[in-house]
Amino acid sequence: MTDAKWKTVLKHLEIVNGEDGLHTVDSALLNAAENSLHIKLPDSYRSFCRVFGVGSFGRGDFNIAVPGYNGKANTYSLEYLTDSQRELAGQLGDLGLDPDQISRGIFFAIDMSRSNHFFDPEDVTDPKKHEYAVFSLYRNYEVERTFDSFWDFVTIGCLGEKRNCLLALEDEEGESPQQIFQPMTE
Repeated sequence: MTDAKWKTVLKHLEIVNGEDGLHTVDSALLNAAENSLHIKLPDSYRSFCRVFGVGSFGRGDFNIAVPGYNGKANTYSLEYLTDSQRELAGQLGDLGLDPDQISRGIFFAIDMSRSNHFFDPEDVTDPKKHEYAVFSLYRNYEVERTFDSFWDFVTIGCLGEKRNCLLALEDEEGESPQQIFQPMTE
């Protein structure tokens, strides 16, 4: 996914509480994260970080973590989310999950229901663009393959018709997702 496509998405969103503007991530931080994680981040996620940066879709519906974030809300840190879930891999294995999948997962989002969303680098969907399937680790400790790419996670899951399913919300009277992006300022 290109920066231009993310810029098109951004134009169609209301930016809320963005007095300081977007807090984007530069390529140096993305490269450092790749070196630390020993994996290439998906092109769609890298582009998103360069265009949107750290923040939430809806009113805190989906917090999107980025590399290098060191503000007060640690759930916006890719490193924190990934490390915290990997530390639980053994315990999650005791609950019937695949501890290897959790250990290799790159956790990039947490939603309002406290479900975590991650890339599984062993489920490659586009090798040229380093795109990986997105999985959701729900609060009830079930894991589900939810999307083929980060682009799909955002456009279909956070902003589209699959939002209510992803958040396990009942679709009352066709409630549509809020077309909002809230940059994280601290």
